[in-house]
Amino acid sequence: MEVFYSVGIIQVIFSLFLIGKKQELILADKILMLLLAFWGIELGYSLLNFVYIPELPDFIMFPYTFGPLLFLYTYLLTSENRTLPHNYWLHFIPFVVFSLIALLLSKYLDYFEASFSRAKNTGLLYIINFVVFIIQSLFYWRIIHKTINLHNYNLMQKLSINTDNINLNWIRIISIFVFGGFAVFVLLDTLFFIWGRVIFEPSIFLHFGILMAIYSVSFFGFKQEAIFESQQYSRFIKKQEEEPSLSDPKNSNELERLLNYLEKDKPYLIRNLSLQDMANAIHIPTYKLSDIINNQLNKNFFTLINERRVEEAKRRITSHEHNHLTLSAIGHDSGFNSKSSFHELFKRYTGLTPSQYRKQKG
Repeated sequence: MEVFYSVGIIQVIFSLFLIGKKQELILADKILMLLLAFWGIELGYSLLNFVYIPELPDFIMFPYTFGPLLFLYTYLLTSENRTLPHNYWLHFIPFVVFSLIALLLSKYLDYFEASFSRAKNTGLLYIINFVVFIIQSLFYWRIIHKTINLHNYNLMQKLSINTDNINLNWIRIISIFVFGGFAVFVLLDTLFFIWGRVIFEPSIFLHFGILMAIYSVSFFGFKQEAIFESQQYSRFIKKQEEEPSLSDPKNSNELERLLNYLEKDKPYLIRNLSLQDMANAIHIPTYKLSDIINNQLNKNFFTLINERRVEEAKRRITSHEHNHLTLSAIGHDSGFNSKSSFHELFKRYTGLTPSQYRKQKG
């Protein structure tokens, strides 16, 4: 255990050094360094608690900072606003509250254990601490993934790029390590408590997840740049500014080329079609094609493609030629990736499910 925690602490120091060596530290970098510091504090505190000073309060305190800091880091990378939201301090209320409780009440209670299976006093206060942390972890898991999903969706509309330092999927990996490690800890800790025996220290999974997250940050966090200051984003904006307005009549042939391509080749039947694929097929730069769709058709790429797919599905559902096919097969042949996305999008655009539409038109 001592070696495990020592390795984690050393890696935190190394990661802080790497990020600190960046030529220009943005606010997001500073938040990431603060997150690393709290990971190091958690590992250091656990090392003292498990190896040297078992009498230390073992209340869940420092992990309350993990979700808020990871979310604020993600927010700063994906927002064109380079400052923290005005109410950012609200995210740290649970950390402050339970830190004060541990500090003030540890003198009067035996000690707090952040584990059901090891606890000598599983009173109401401890249970509240544990439950609040579970709720907080689920909350930040959701909003971090939701923020990244929205960000990636917007990237596909504007840039049609999918590089690691812009799509932020590496932050998903970190959240899986941290929150997944905690989930395994909760599961095993509860099982050991019910069983009445502790085979090994279950919190090792939480700390292993933290260690893996630290290593991930050492690689990805060092080269991460602010999205809206990145070279790729800057090149895209510069090209847009340099191009003549797409409302100019001389550019109308490109819109006509796009519409003819959609009508004749039906590229939307390709399930993994991307903006880049279409741009390559009709020999229009990606940034320009995106601008044509957004400004001349008044929709984004995915809306354009999904509308076409729904129209294709409607045609096939009412066609006698496809009566022998199931609705799922029709959705698949119309370009939808899955049965669930087919049903969801079909109902969004028609107000009916595919089966209701078939009955109505049958």
